[in-house]
Amino acid sequence: MQTTKQKCLMLWMGLAVLIAFVSLNSTALAQDLLLECPDFVASGSMQEAVLSECTPNEVAHLYYSTHGPGGTFIPELNVYLFISNAKLVGTALPGDSGVCIVSRRIPHTWFGKYFWLQAAQYGRTSNIRQVYVNN
Repeated sequence: MQTTKQKCLMLWMGLAVLIAFVSLNSTALAQDLLLECPDFVASGSMQEAVLSECTPNEVAHLYYSTHGPGGTFIPELNVYLFISNAKLVGTALPGDSGVCIVSRRIPHTWFGKYFWLQAAQYGRTSNIRQVYVNN
C-alpha cells in the first residue's frame, strides 16, 4: 500500500510529465516565426532584427534577456518565451509580405556581455538568437 507521501510524489511527477508534453508540443507547433540578427554587435551601435514569416498586419513583439535561456510567459500574447526574465525591445507591424524590422541602439554598458532575443505574435514564437556585444 502506498503512503500519502508516495501518492503525492507520483501525482506531481505525472503532472510534470503532462506539462512538459503540452509545452513541447504546443511550442513545436507555435515556433514558426523567423528571427534574424547579427551574432556580434558593437556597443552603442544601432542594430536591426528582421522578423519574417509573421502573420501580416498583426503586431510582432521583440523581447530580450540579459539572463539567458529560461522561461517567461507573456499572457497578452498567450506564448511562453524560452528566455529568462524577457523584456520588450519594441514592436513592429509586418506588411503583406509578413516581414518587419525592429531597430534599437545597443547600450554601451552591455560591452563584453551576451544577450538573447526572441520574437512573438499572438500564439506564435520565433527561434532564439544569442548575441555578443563587442567594441
